[in-house]
Amino acid sequence: FGLTDGTVVSSKGPVLSTESDGLAWVSCLVEGYAATTEQGTLTVRTSEGTEQWQHHGAPVHAQREGLMFNDGYGFWVARSNGQGSRLTIHQGSNGDVLATLETARVRSMTVCAQRLAIGCDDGTVLVWEQGLLIRRMEKGQPTGALPDDDRKSALQAKLRALRG
Repeated sequence: FGLTDGTVVSSKGPVLSTESDGLAWVSCLVEGYAATTEQGTLTVRTSEGTEQWQHHGAPVHAQREGLMFNDGYGFWVARSNGQGSRLTIHQGSNGDVLATLETARVRSMTVCAQRLAIGCDDGTVLVWEQGLLIRRMEKGQPTGALPDDDRKSALQAKLRALRG
């Protein structure tokens, strides 16, 4: 459990760690937990409280463990970026940044089997499928919802015409 003074305690009572500031998020992981402070410091620890890695940045809107990368889970973090969010995928075991994406402000994240979905303030829902995301990352292609091209623009223009 995360306390306002930055302390994380187990359900059995002992203190696991004390972070540098009040806690904004505490997420249970397959092997440990992630605690994020109100100032934006993300610390991933083992179930005994030993620090594995840490990342500093803007305040966090949402965080979630999900989808396997390189024999371990990815850790997804949406941080404040003006009026939007900067979504970062970290390698769960060591904190290495695997990919980033600028998007509307993220409000929620959920994981189900081989997919991760993110809901944004502007009504956008982004869904990633594990196999496709890994292939795109290996090829160096963008991981965003859709590529920006002429075909997409033409389809959007047709949709606007149908609505109007």
